[in-house]
Amino acid sequence: MPRSVSPFVVLSLLVVGLSGAWRALPADAAATADLTLQVTAGFDGYGRIGHSLPILAAVTNSGADVTATLVAIDPQDPAGPAAPGPPELFRTRYSLTVTLPHGSHKVFQLDVPLRSLAREVSLDLVAPGHAVVGVRAPITVLGNRQLLVGFVSDTRAMLPSLQQSSLPHANSGGAETPDVAAMTPFELPVQPSELASFDALVLDNATTSVLSAEQRTALDGWVQQGGVLLLAGAPAGSAWQPVSPRI
Repeated sequence: MPRSVSPFVVLSLLVVGLSGAWRALPADAAATADLTLQVTAGFDGYGRIGHSLPILAAVTNSGADVTATLVAIDPQDPAGPAAPGPPELFRTRYSLTVTLPHGSHKVFQLDVPLRSLAREVSLDLVAPGHAVVGVRAPITVLGNRQLLVGFVSDTRAMLPSLQQSSLPHANSGGAETPDVAAMTPFELPVQPSELASFDALVLDNATTSVLSAEQRTALDGWVQQGGVLLLAGAPAGSAWQPVSPRI
């Protein structure tokens, strides 16, 4: 039987408004007559093995008020050893109960440990009287020897240059072209455990005034623990705002 794990232990819940908080990249989606589920996983699709993987679920309810459950299945390497019977039965499931009033659109974040070279994550929305809405979202899992740089900006103008750059790699002793996860300031993680997936963060033409207190605190803790933060130009017509309590 699948194991149930308390959401207070393994899941962090983030309910945000619609004004820019949803990820810019296209989401995988599924729907029933009343419920629509959109899912994106990782940082611009990237995750690092051994770290937390954020899963964002945007749920729209056009029907009657309903209490539903989001269920994430432990990501698993599809090429790994086969378990007897359906693989889903032998994988940990993480559940979170959500309240969806009529006409609501809510965004929830679930943090799931990434322990294998999975290629996708599965998320189901289970509601009484409704068919199960299931979505599989692709991810690219990086090992500890690969560089991941977060590019935080209001635009993606400088993204191609960063994607073609070479950065020094402490593990290899040489230079390496990094994988780059593009994010808006709204999408900067609020959990220090998520920031630990990055080797460096670049803030370029980013409106830092929109960063929440939680984002600033997480960023400050990450820098104090050795995270590399690079600050480039501020948006036109504005000035840099403090990005953390000490920066």
